Amino acid sequence: MRIIAFSPLLGEEAPQGGYASPDECNDRTISMDHTSDPNALRYVIDPQRLDLVEEFRKSPLGVHGAELRKMLARMRWGKAEGRLVLIVLEAGKAWRLSRIPERRGDPMPFVDDRIFTSLAEAEWHVFKIRWQAMTGATLPPEYQGDL
Repeated sequence: MRIIAFSPLLGEEAPQGGYASPDECNDRTISMDHTSDPNALRYVIDPQRLDLVEEFRKSPLGVHGAELRKMLARMRWGKAEGRLVLIVLEAGKAWRLSRIPERRGDPMPFVDDRIFTSLAEAEWHVFKIRWQAMTGATLPPEYQGDL
């Protein structure tokens, strides 16, 4: 198993983890990732901004607008303990949702029994969990299901 770091800017896994801009995407250079940006904590997620939910839903792995990138950075920022991560079960074919444990080296507990066969579907699922946790708002029914 391995933990992936997905680059929404590139639509592919970033080399050696982290987010890389198109100009930086090579085997030796990685830009600062979303977990290293202290400004991400300042962004306030507006639960009324369903336009950002729709933008992410249409393209979970694609290039996103500036406002959605800010929101995603906020959703992904925070202490490592308890952070949602996707575990690769089979490269490019199967993923499972887990949480980073309290202590480094401890087993990573799976959140449920679901195995995703689409990375986009897995990212959408994580987005919905984070949205609920961070806004306290339930998404409207049209956003509740899978992609």
